[in-house]
Amino acid sequence: MLANALGLAFISSCLSIAAIKAVLTWCRKRQIGLDLPDRRKVHSAPVPRLGGLGILAGLGAAVIFAGAGREAVSFFAAAVIIFAVGLIDDLKNINWKYKMAGTIIATSITVFYGGIVLDDLGDLFGTGNIRLGILSVPFTFFCVIGVVNALNMIDGLNGLAGGLSVIMLGALAFFAYLSGSAAFVYVAIALIGSLAGFLVFNYPKGSIFMGDSGSNLIGFALAISSIALFSTELPSEPMIPVVILSLPIFDTVRVMVGRMRKGKSPFYPDKTHIHHILTRVGVRSRKTVFVLCLLTLAFCLAAVVLREAKGWQLLILFINNMVLLGIFINFLVARKVRGRRSARTEEVEPQYGLLQPAESDLGGLDAREPIAFLREQSEESTRV
Repeated sequence: MLANALGLAFISSCLSIAAIKAVLTWCRKRQIGLDLPDRRKVHSAPVPRLGGLGILAGLGAAVIFAGAGREAVSFFAAAVIIFAVGLIDDLKNINWKYKMAGTIIATSITVFYGGIVLDDLGDLFGTGNIRLGILSVPFTFFCVIGVVNALNMIDGLNGLAGGLSVIMLGALAFFAYLSGSAAFVYVAIALIGSLAGFLVFNYPKGSIFMGDSGSNLIGFALAISSIALFSTELPSEPMIPVVILSLPIFDTVRVMVGRMRKGKSPFYPDKTHIHHILTRVGVRSRKTVFVLCLLTLAFCLAAVVLREAKGWQLLILFINNMVLLGIFINFLVARKVRGRRSARTEEVEPQYGLLQPAESDLGGLDAREPIAFLREQSEESTRV
């Protein structure tokens, strides 16, 4: 299996590179499929966003190795639908409801034809395994839609979604190998190879973006692989993929809750994601990618080391991950705000015996508490 996996990684990366070169030529010649700059984005010039074609090309190589089982066939058929809907969005910017419908149709194929359903949540509270019963199908849909959107939302800097995905897919490939599931080993390895080919063009200069077609495809692969492996084929707890996906889950939940608290749709676009916050407080884009990839690597290594832990132990670990990420963001913002406040206080001159009010240059905001800073960053990013 190892020789096949290495050969597959090489083939998928070559296919990805060839496909992306063709896409770049086509997009630039016809001026189509370009991601235009706006206030929510960090690039200042139009960039092709059809990198998902390269990722799909690399994944196609896995069909030869994976065989024709029901799970594999349903996954590949659904992956094509996910990709197609994302591609339409990359070209036409369709409403999120149509993208949601595409995800539901694709998931239906894997659930009702492939039989990939999450029915057991494991021993989350130390009282025995929790069986979902009639709720297993709707909960499976909820999980797949959640992971697809999480990967889509985290795709905001050159190399970020691609780097995070390589690490998380590597962890899933390890668990697939332990389970003896060759099909999902090949799926994970093919995606790693195709992402490696994509990153050649995407990081660090950002010659092309993966777009919704790429991020949705990777999110779908992560979700379906996790459900297939941990619900039926592995003795490990189903909480393990949740630990692996800690960072995108944290970012998605935090952002969506923040939007709904303001009375907006959870899918309303803004600039409040974790990578936006880090860059706003002065962390450079490359360092932001490195730090977030390092955090994800730590979460994945913890999942591998604790693969025999109980579900309730992994739940505690996941909650700790969420708390640590929150503290990490708050610490960076607080440090930046204090630094700007000190700098401004030293610069101001007294007038009539009083100091002028010190202001922060973080987007024109007053130097106040970190939570207030984050709240106003969200409000600023949604103003017209």
